[in-house]
Amino acid sequence: MKSMFKLPASALIISLAGCAGGVDTKHQAKDDFSYLKTPPLIELTPLPDQKPSQPSIFSVPQGNFPGDFGSRVDIRPPLQVLGTIPGSRIKNDGRGVTVWVDTEKKSDRLWDTVTSLATDKAFPVVSQQSETIKTDWISWPDSGSLKVKYEVDRLSANKRYGLSLTVTDWQGTPDGKVPDKNVRQRYNATMANLITEAYDKNVRIEARQRAVAMNKNIPMTLGKDRGGLPVIIARAPYDIVWERLPGILELIGFSVEYRNRSQGTINAEFEAPNEQLWQNIGDSELEFKRSKYVLLLGDLGNRTSINVTDAKGKPISEQALSNLVPVLSAGVSRQSDGK
Repeated sequence: MKSMFKLPASALIISLAGCAGGVDTKHQAKDDFSYLKTPPLIELTPLPDQKPSQPSIFSVPQGNFPGDFGSRVDIRPPLQVLGTIPGSRIKNDGRGVTVWVDTEKKSDRLWDTVTSLATDKAFPVVSQQSETIKTDWISWPDSGSLKVKYEVDRLSANKRYGLSLTVTDWQGTPDGKVPDKNVRQRYNATMANLITEAYDKNVRIEARQRAVAMNKNIPMTLGKDRGGLPVIIARAPYDIVWERLPGILELIGFSVEYRNRSQGTINAEFEAPNEQLWQNIGDSELEFKRSKYVLLLGDLGNRTSINVTDAKGKPISEQALSNLVPVLSAGVSRQSDGK
């Protein structure tokens, strides 16, 4: 049985209205192109007693100049290849993009990124070999009727490593001609950015995983801020503490209600935990009432400061802060053990 999906007539009308004009019109200037109807210049005939004078500054160049005009002029700003790979050199000359990296290890990672994108069907593949991938027709979101095919090759020569990509075929171009250099550079950069952004994303994920592993155990101590006021010092980077602290608070009896990373604040309400959880934490001296609190986090480089204020914005006592240290430490251990 063939399944069908029907849209209400009103939704269809709205959809068609929203699509009116198409993607191609976004590449064109909004006003009309009446200037194309401008008649050619005519040579002025001077009066019999007038001596003609024509300063060169006003001379209009003569000749046939390459390039599109009118509605065929692409008004979009140039698209650059993002330099998200440290130590890389990028060349985009219209014929294709070449990305050179400074180590063979980065080259291996870069090619693994390309093959992973192909496996994940980020783009259609016609053929794939050990160091070459050829794509099928690709239509980018802003390309309108234009479709392209790419070839991506791994490069290695004279201790230089990288990859190159080129557009091998075009479909849907005006008059069936190859687009100009600016358009070619744009489509080369689009594919290159897909690869380099995926590379950067994978590097960030791995770095984050390593950081979490390294900071599985976060030592907590009572210290002083620059003004001499008591604060809790977590010996881990701000990003790690920011991500882990809400879960730790939940384990020790707090309910997190709101977080604002730019301000470094966590709004939470303390609720007395059940007896079993309290025994697992192993501390019975926590002096917190059932109320709302705000935790203030400060970035100290490879360390993070934590201060706590009550519902009225008043810092809790040094003793209460000191009693919180071993409880947070127990929460860190409990979270690391996955309990």
